[in-house]
Amino acid sequence: MKLFYHDVETSSNKSLKAFVISDIHYYSLKDNYKLNTIIKELNKFNYDMVYLIGDIIDATNVLDNKEAFESLLLFLKILGNYAPTYIAFGSHDLVYFSSKETTPFINDPRFKEELLNLSFKYSNLILEDNKFLELPNGDDIVIINPDFLDFKDKFDDTKLNKKNYLFLKNSNPHKRTSMLCHYPNTLFTLNKYGLLDNINLCIAGHNHNGMTQFKVFPLESILNLIGQDNRGIITPSRSISLKDTKYLRGEISLNNQTDLIITPAITSLASLTGLSTFDKLFYKGANVINYTNEVIKRKIKNNH
Repeated sequence: MKLFYHDVETSSNKSLKAFVISDIHYYSLKDNYKLNTIIKELNKFNYDMVYLIGDIIDATNVLDNKEAFESLLLFLKILGNYAPTYIAFGSHDLVYFSSKETTPFINDPRFKEELLNLSFKYSNLILEDNKFLELPNGDDIVIINPDFLDFKDKFDDTKLNKKNYLFLKNSNPHKRTSMLCHYPNTLFTLNKYGLLDNINLCIAGHNHNGMTQFKVFPLESILNLIGQDNRGIITPSRSISLKDTKYLRGEISLNNQTDLIITPAITSLASLTGLSTFDKLFYKGANVINYTNEVIKRKIKNNH
């Protein structure tokens, strides 16, 4: 697994380390190797928190496969036993796939409801959204789960009801606050609304690192050489335009005090794409976030 390391300032004297994973797209027992890879990586180091940022499953069809679903639940139980695990949802966690329908993705909240029920049974699975929660070092964290499933993959085209997120203005100015949300799009929109001014760090997934994480071809290195630090080559909605791919991965400064970190994917090409055989061409990526009380010089390269 390829890890990306980020240092983030904390208002606490206690340092923390978070392991961040996104876009597992678990679908069947053949995907167990992905879960094992994550557990193996966790056991190499001591992490204080785990952030699981959406698209845990590829579709709620996995609920109909008893053995596969039990394997996934065991994985989530292991995460919770390892460290407090903060969970956001992505669109794939909330839909059932049916090739017989005109619109193949059907709204299905069963997986979310199952996890919400499990959070009372399993220790340290944290799924409370739209609420400020306290991290083990006293800093705050908030989880955002937008109530829309389908939107254009443009950074200024999400449809959010601003009133639902006005509570973000009530964050404690004396604490450092992190936000988890699967969609970078949502975070760009909330920033445009002026609602992230009191949020210090946003962490998202969804973009699969811009589909640049080839194992066999150093495309990311080439992009970095030409100064494209946050450039991917294709969006989730399959756009390759320079306008749409500009903010697909890495670290981005949203405003004068808010940074966004986009997490690479565990799965680049999932089962429902019909291209999962080629997923092995891509590395599995994750972020490691080190909360430190040392002064960090912010990178303000791609202010949106």
